[in-house]
Amino acid sequence: MQIVGLPILNEAIHRNPESGPMLRAFHALVAAAAWADAEDLEATLPLAGQDGPGHWRLVLNRPALVLSWSVNFAAGLVVIDRISFDVSTS
Repeated sequence: MQIVGLPILNEAIHRNPESGPMLRAFHALVAAAAWADAEDLEATLPLAGQDGPGHWRLVLNRPALVLSWSVNFAAGLVVIDRISFDVSTS
């Protein structure tokens, strides 16, 4: 999969360095993924929840991190929509 939104990812790492390892791992996982559909994504990221058609969210508590992204399976694209460090609003 190709990831769109690397400036958002890099800015999040800069603002919150403790989240860096998790965000880098997410980036590596997405780059290596070959998701054909939602079931493939769910098998790879079982903690991710679907927010609607093509929209996903992953909430972690340590470090506090909320990743929201969109997926276009046909195009092989993952677009980072939002990264937040406040899990209370998720």
